[in-house]
Amino acid sequence: MSELFTPAHLIVLMFVFGIGGLVQVIPMWIIADKAGLTKSIAFLGFFPFWGVVDLYYIALSKWPRIPHS
Repeated sequence: MSELFTPAHLIVLMFVFGIGGLVQVIPMWIIADKAGLTKSIAFLGFFPFWGVVDLYYIALSKWPRIPHS
């Protein structure tokens, strides 16, 4: 039998988790921009625990009031 984590498996895993990270980071980037926060905070979404902390930080921070047109 072959090894569980051969280099080919690791490359596939890095690709899958990289795409998954981008799926989470891109919307967080847009939401942080709309909230008036620094957009670089969205990169915490690449790390499992800190991505959740980041979502709470964005959700609970004070957002600017934009008058309706």
